[in-house]
Amino acid sequence: MIEQTAKNLWDARNQGHALPADFEGRPADDAQAYDIQRAMIAGTDEALTGWKLGATADAAVKMLGLDGPFVGPMFECFTQISGSVITLHPDHNPAIETEFSVQLNADIPWREDYSRADVEGAIGSVIPSFEIIGGRYERDGTQPGPRIIADGGSNSVSVMGAPVTDWSAADLSDHSVTLSLNGEQVASGSNAILMWDHTFDAVAWLASHPMLADRGLKAGDLIMTGTCTGATPLKAGDETTGDFGILGKLTVTFA
Repeated sequence: MIEQTAKNLWDARNQGHALPADFEGRPADDAQAYDIQRAMIAGTDEALTGWKLGATADAAVKMLGLDGPFVGPMFECFTQISGSVITLHPDHNPAIETEFSVQLNADIPWREDYSRADVEGAIGSVIPSFEIIGGRYERDGTQPGPRIIADGGSNSVSVMGAPVTDWSAADLSDHSVTLSLNGEQVASGSNAILMWDHTFDAVAWLASHPMLADRGLKAGDLIMTGTCTGATPLKAGDETTGDFGILGKLTVTFA
C-alpha cells in the first residue's frame, strides 16, 4: 500500500489532478508519511537535487497540525531557474513562497546534533529562490499534517536565482525580502521569522534529520530553508519578482 500511495501522489503531481482528501493509504502519522516519501523517491528515476524544509515558523507548525518542521525532496525535473515560464495545475491550489536557499560544495554525512559551525564550511552559495507549492489531494478543512509530508512536502517547482558565493554583506539572521505580483508588491518578510537564528542553522537541522540517515547531504545539493513571505496564491498569467536586495532578484511567469 505504501508504494501504491506514493505512486498515486506522484502521478497526481505529474498529471495535474487531485486525489480525494481522505485518499486511500493516507498516512496516520509522520512516520508513515516519511515511509511514503521514501517510496516516492525510490519509485522514480528522477534525480534528487536537494531538500526543502517546510513549517519552519511556529505559526505554520500549529496551522498544519504538525509537531515541528518537515523535510521534502526536490527533484531535478521540478527545479527551474529565474526567468522560467511554469505551467500551473489549478487543482493543486498553487501558491508561491519566497525563500533563501543554499547549495553545498561538500558532502555532509548524516549524524545527530550538527551545529552551524559544523556545516558552514560545506556551504558554497546562498541563492534567492521561489518555491511553488501545491497539494495533490483535495482540501477538506482539516489540518493536513502528515499528508503534506507524504505528498513530497507539497513541493511543485523550485526556482533558483543566481548563486551568491560572497554573502558576507548580508545578514542571514534578518535579511529582508519582498514579493511582487504583476508589478505590485504583495508580501514582504525576513528570514528572522523562521525558527532558526540563522539560515545556516536550517542546514544543520536538516543534516541531522532521520530522513537523511541513509544518504546524508551531498555536494551540489540545494536546500530550501522556508518561506519568508508566507504563501501567495497563483493563477495562469501571473508574473512574479522576488527582491533579495544585495543578494539579487529572480522572476517567474506562470501559464
